[in-house]
Amino acid sequence: MSARATAFASRWGLAPGRVAAEALAQWAQLWTLRNVALFTLLAALAYGIQAVVFAVLCTVLRLPLQPAVALEIFVNATLLGAASMVPGGLGTMEASLVFQLMAQGAKKADAVAIAIATRCITRWCGVFIGPIAFTGVCMRTRPSKL
Repeated sequence: MSARATAFASRWGLAPGRVAAEALAQWAQLWTLRNVALFTLLAALAYGIQAVVFAVLCTVLRLPLQPAVALEIFVNATLLGAASMVPGGLGTMEASLVFQLMAQGAKKADAVAIAIATRCITRWCGVFIGPIAFTGVCMRTRPSKL
């Protein structure tokens, strides 16, 4: 354990090994099989909504893409963005969307517009959901008045 972690543990009156045990206990409470299944379902729903937004944007610009092809392009770009190890796949995902759309016959300007619009819509929706979720957690854990 680092000196910083040891100092933190001693400040709170915990033995250094106890900090790790406490962290693992908290982790185990959160990552139950039920929660993992719920988190996986919610992530699939969120990415599915993003893929639908992408497909709708392609349709609005009248690109000749089947929905399955649009889904494949979005999934490929998302995985490439994750594999790039850049936070949020920023830049990598967009470039992948542009190149794949152009390979399907889209004009460069249309492909760039769709990539930017997809990212703006899907990123900012997630950012707005965060404060809503945070408010809900704060309301549930509000200390009771004496």
